[in-house]
Amino acid sequence: MDMQTRQANEKINRVLKANEELDERQENDIKVLAKRIKKLEKRIEALETKGAKEPKKEPKKEPKKEPKS
Repeated sequence: MDMQTRQANEKINRVLKANEELDERQENDIKVLAKRIKKLEKRIEALETKGAKEPKKEPKKEPKKEPKS
């Protein structure tokens, strides 16, 4: 095997290894995000059921009157 072929193979192997590491990190990120989504869905569901039981009335805010100068 000549030197150029060897260097090319080494470079290809480095790129393949980097791609595998990136894939692993992305899979981990996806798992973390999936867990967050599940937690948020549970919180939304809890808030919706709580809101259905107790309708929340927001007080009406009157616009502030500015004194005339």
